[in-house]
Amino acid sequence: MLNMGIEQKKVHTIYNGVDHDLFSQETRPPTDSPYVLFVGNLKHDKGVMELLRGFEQISALYPDLTLYYAGDGPMRASLESYCKNSTTLAANVTFLGQINHNALPAWMQHTRCLALPSYNEGVPNVVLEAMSCGQPILATKVGGIPEVVPDYCGVLIAPRSHEEVATGLRQVLDTSWNSEQIKRHASQYNWKRNREQLLQLLSL
Repeated sequence: MLNMGIEQKKVHTIYNGVDHDLFSQETRPPTDSPYVLFVGNLKHDKGVMELLRGFEQISALYPDLTLYYAGDGPMRASLESYCKNSTTLAANVTFLGQINHNALPAWMQHTRCLALPSYNEGVPNVVLEAMSCGQPILATKVGGIPEVVPDYCGVLIAPRSHEEVATGLRQVLDTSWNSEQIKRHASQYNWKRNREQLLQLLSL
């Protein structure tokens, strides 16, 4: 909008909100093993193959770590085929298919990180939801993601590179994150605050 000549003081951003009541509910771990989680459409521009190949590069360093894909889409068959042909990935990657939104808190609360290496994005709800669970993010420097993921909440990488994914995963997994700080940051993204901001703008 700024490029269209609209004055900056007239441009206001209202981000998506998170159902913090849902994502703050205490849940049991869905699995006993540590894991990295992807949530979204299994399509090319979500970086799902880069995630798989990046995970493959580091899997020997984290032999107990599993990569879970939550979602479905046109790339699923290709991803599954790649795993079947890889002795490294065959036992360490699981495809959950579509999962109910109410089941997401359990998966997000206990993951080592949410991974979203997309080629393009707006401000993905899954990023805000994972941070509301206190979990770090591995995502790409695209769209609105850099606006909502500061360095104390995750690692941002260049898109379209499995090497970047591998390096980013190692950084996320080897860092001691402050879960409460991440939750506090995410608490600003809520529907009540959104309504208040919108009403304030409408009253100008």
